[in-house]
Amino acid sequence: MRAQARMATKVNEQTETSLNTWKENGSYLKHRLHCIIFFGVIAFVQVITFSMTWKNAEQVHVSWTIFAYCLRFLSLLSLPLNVTSFLGLTMYDAFPGPVRLRADPDSLPFVVVRIVTRGDFPDLVRQNSFANLRVCKETGLRHYSIEVVTKKSVQLPKMVHLREIVVPDSYEPSSGSMYKARQLQYCLEDGINELGDEDWILHLDEDSVLTPDAVKGMMNFIHDGEAHFGTGLVVTTRRSVSNWMTTLADFVRIADHMGKSWFTLKACRKPWLGWGGSFLLAKVKEERSVSFNNGPSGSISEDAYFAMKGIQEGFRFGFIEGEVCEQSPCTLGDLLRQRMRCIRGVSLVVSCPKVIPVSSLHLFLCRSVDRFL
Repeated sequence: MRAQARMATKVNEQTETSLNTWKENGSYLKHRLHCIIFFGVIAFVQVITFSMTWKNAEQVHVSWTIFAYCLRFLSLLSLPLNVTSFLGLTMYDAFPGPVRLRADPDSLPFVVVRIVTRGDFPDLVRQNSFANLRVCKETGLRHYSIEVVTKKSVQLPKMVHLREIVVPDSYEPSSGSMYKARQLQYCLEDGINELGDEDWILHLDEDSVLTPDAVKGMMNFIHDGEAHFGTGLVVTTRRSVSNWMTTLADFVRIADHMGKSWFTLKACRKPWLGWGGSFLLAKVKEERSVSFNNGPSGSISEDAYFAMKGIQEGFRFGFIEGEVCEQSPCTLGDLLRQRMRCIRGVSLVVSCPKVIPVSSLHLFLCRSVDRFL
C-alpha cells in the first residue's frame, strides 16, 4: 500500500509539473485551439454525412445495395485506431515545448545508438552517424556509442564512441530470421554483444537523425525507470523534402504516433495497436529476453512481432519525449512498396500461433487499414 501511495504521489507531482510547463510555454492555448478545430471538423463531416440521402434507392438492385453497405461497414475495422487516435490527440498536449532534462547524465547507464542498414548508401550512413554522434555529445550524454550494423561495410573511421559491425553472410539465426531481424539478432549473440543487462539500446534507421530533445527524452526515460521499452515521435518534415507527395502522405504516420501511440503507451503502457520500427529504446536484458530470433513471421514487421511478444512476456512500455527526424520515401512507388510490405509483415504476425490472438487481431485490423491509407 505504501509503495502504491508513493507511486500515486509521484504521478501526481509529474502531472502537476507537466501541466505547469504546458501553461508556461504557451502550448496550453495552442492545444485548446487544436481541439476546437478538431471537434469542428468532426462536426462538419457528420452534418454533411447525415444530410446526404440516397435518391431513387428503389431503382438500385438489391445486390448493389448490399455491396454498398458492406463497403460502408468496412470502415468499422479502423474503429479502435480512430478511438485511440482521438483520445491521444485530445488528452495529451499536441504542442509540447522543449524537453527539460531531469536526469543526471553521469548517473545513467551505457547507451548504444544502434543503426541498422544494408550498406547500399554508405555516404548517407556516415553522414547521419556523425550527426548523431555530434548531437549526443552536445546534449551532454556521457556513456554512449554509435553502432552501425550493416551487411556491407560502410567504411566508418575508427573513432571513440563509433563502432561498425558487419554481419557475415554465413550467420544464420536458429529460427531462420531474415532481413533486419537477422542483423539485430546477430548483435545480441554471445561474443558479439558487449553490453551489460542494465545498459540500453536506442534503435534507429539509416536515415534517422537525433535531435537534442530526443536525447534528453531518452535520458529522462531511462532515469524514470518506469518501463523496459519505449518509442518516440518520428517526423519527416524537419529536413529537406525530396518528394512533397510522399511527405504529405507521411503526415498520417505522424498523426498516428501523436494519437494512437500517445494514448496506448501513456495510458495503457502497452502497444496494443503496434509501434514504429525506429526510435525504439530497449533495456538490454529485456531485449535479449524477447529477442529478434522469431523466424520468418517476425522478419518483415519485426517491430510489430517484438511488441506483441513483449506484451505476452509482461514487459512495460512507455513513450519518449522529443522527436527524431527521418526522410520520406523518394517516389510514390517506394511509398506504395513500403505500405504493402508493412501489411504483408503484419499479416505474418497475425498468422503466427505464438503471438497473442486478440492483440495480433487488433494489430492487423488497425495497422493494415492505417498503412494502406
